[in-house]
Amino acid sequence: MIYDFIELNKSKGSPLYLQLYTTIKKSIENGNLSYDSKLPSIRKLSEDLSLSRTTIENAYNQLCAEGYIRNVPQKGYYVQATVHKIAPDKSTIGKIGLQDTFKAPIKYDFTGKSVDIDNINLKIWKRYIRNVLNCEYLITAYGHPQGEEELRIALSKYSYSVRGVCGKPENIVIGAGTQPLLYLICGLVRDYGDTIAMETVGFNHAQQVFEDCGLSIVKIDSDDNGITPQSLKDSGARILLVNPSGNLTTGKTLKMNRRMDIIKWANENNGIIIEDDYNGELRYSTHPIPAMQGYSNDRVIYMGSFSKLLLPSVRISYMTLPQNLVDKYKINMSRYNQTASKIEQLALARYIKDGSLEKHLRKLRKIYSEKSVIMSNTLKKQFGDSADIYLLETSLAFNIVLNKKTDINHLYNKLVQQGIKIIKNKSKENSFDLSFSGIPVQNISTAITIIKNTVDTINRV
Repeated sequence: MIYDFIELNKSKGSPLYLQLYTTIKKSIENGNLSYDSKLPSIRKLSEDLSLSRTTIENAYNQLCAEGYIRNVPQKGYYVQATVHKIAPDKSTIGKIGLQDTFKAPIKYDFTGKSVDIDNINLKIWKRYIRNVLNCEYLITAYGHPQGEEELRIALSKYSYSVRGVCGKPENIVIGAGTQPLLYLICGLVRDYGDTIAMETVGFNHAQQVFEDCGLSIVKIDSDDNGITPQSLKDSGARILLVNPSGNLTTGKTLKMNRRMDIIKWANENNGIIIEDDYNGELRYSTHPIPAMQGYSNDRVIYMGSFSKLLLPSVRISYMTLPQNLVDKYKINMSRYNQTASKIEQLALARYIKDGSLEKHLRKLRKIYSEKSVIMSNTLKKQFGDSADIYLLETSLAFNIVLNKKTDINHLYNKLVQQGIKIIKNKSKENSFDLSFSGIPVQNISTAITIIKNTVDTINRV
């Protein structure tokens, strides 16, 4: 371990143990020493800094007493505190109020920003990565701007098999996540106007991209069957973004008759549909409905990703373009750099080609089916008649709507203090979401009990 951050001046009048204590404390407060980082042993630090063991021990004991570090018997000293906010400048105290210095580490994460590591066979994924790294002739050159052909061939077959998407490898464009692809789409759909229609409650990250690209956004209404045809007609837009497999916020699935109405609208108005099929293949309690693109591949841009199928850190998404947009894309293709890792693309291609992805998908459907039942039963047991519970299937989450008026922001902050993170549902009052994609089954009951107790405590005040 490098100790350059430790500042000691033996000529100072200040005791050395206090200087050491202050230096380590500052490193924890500014985040240079993060939660659970292991500190050097007393013997090791004594030797490296040429200080007595008593000096090191006194500094460590003071840090332990103040909660900055902890002593684990037989293992050593570890950083205990997670900095929330460094103390404000004295001139601002009284204006903004004192903030909590520390926050508890997140033990129960219901945000959906992670996956349960027990669901992923990392050994297999590492094997494919190693196989690619051993092919030096492949990784010593830049990748194709459209995406590696090997992966586009694999995706063409996979997306047809699993989602009914019709597209040749040359129709597929790969990117590092959905947003980079949306930026490309914004440049391709200008012939359809500068207005895009979205559901009132929709994909916020997509909206940000559209705004960045200068597109006007019009929000359209939906009911229990999905987007209402009249609202779409009244919008005046010729571009539509839709998540037919399940709105990310409401969880509503676009019914088949509405899908056909939207395709009819696109044909009659020379429009284009951007189909965001987020987690479309991950349905487990109902049978997956084929993608809209399979019913009209000349009017639909299909978008798929792998953040919940594999790992969120594997940033690979893809889109299947209608032929007219492929032709337009290829005119300017050389101007765009590929954003997704070539190594990960080639590893994923082989993962798909060998059948490992479909095998993993079947496993995940079973796991998430069982997990959703456990979550549902636990939520109903804890909340009873005090809340309405809704499954957001493709979001791998439950929406909880409390029957009593509750300050969700206050609830969120109280839960963070207890090491729990939830999703604030901004589309409904007194509502929050709990994603179960990243929380182990064995933690569900304990976490939901804490959430319910916190709700009760807030509502009693």
